[in-house]
Amino acid sequence: MNILNIEHISKIYGEKVIFDDVSLGIHSGDKIGVIGVNGTGKTTLLKIIAKINEPDKGQIICGNGIRVSYLPQNPEFPKKQSILEYVMDGKEHPLSEIKAKLAERRYPSVAYEIAAALEEKTNREIRVTVPGHTQRGGAPCAYDRVLATRVGAYAAELILNKEYGYMVGIVDGDTQKVPLSEVAGKLKYVDPECQMIKDAKTIGISFGE
Repeated sequence: MNILNIEHISKIYGEKVIFDDVSLGIHSGDKIGVIGVNGTGKTTLLKIIAKINEPDKGQIICGNGIRVSYLPQNPEFPKKQSILEYVMDGKEHPLSEIKAKLAERRYPSVAYEIAAALEEKTNREIRVTVPGHTQRGGAPCAYDRVLATRVGAYAAELILNKEYGYMVGIVDGDTQKVPLSEVAGKLKYVDPECQMIKDAKTIGISFGE
C-alpha cells in the first residue's frame, strides 16, 4: 500500500529544468536512497516531498496519518535546546508529556509489564530474561542475533508440538532441548584448574580463596 504518492511533479529554476513530470509511489516499509551528483535536484525533491518547497506542477499526496519530516544536511540547532528536544519539536506529543508518561511507568521496560500481565492472567510465575549483551553493557553483536533466532525458533517449534518442560540451548554447536529435570535445582561446578579460571585469576578476579 502506498503511503505517499508523487504525481507528475516538475520543477524549473530559471532556464534549468530540475525534473519534469516525475511520478512515483512510496510503500510502507520502503527504504529509498536518492543518489546523484551535485545540482541534480536531490535536495529539491526531498523538500518538495516534505512540503517545504512547492513544485511548479503536480502534487504530493500523503496517506491518512502520514507525516513527513525533513532533516537538512547542515541543520542549525537552537543553542538552548537539547538534541532530544530538537528531535521532538513539533511532534504530536510534546516532550514534557512524554517525560511525564515515562515518570509514571511502573516497570523498567515493556517486557516486565507483559510478564506482570501474564502472571495475573495465568496465576503462574513469569520471569524476564535479560539478554547477555545488556548484562555486559554493550549492543547486540551479530552472533547474539543468530543465537537468539536459533533458540527462539526451536522453542516456538516445541510449543507448536506441545512439548513442554524443556530448556532450549546450544549443545556442541547444535540447538537442542534439555529436560528441566536435568538443569533445574542443581549446582553447576567448574574445574578450578580449567583455563578459564586461570585466565580470570591472571587479570585479578578473586574467587574468595
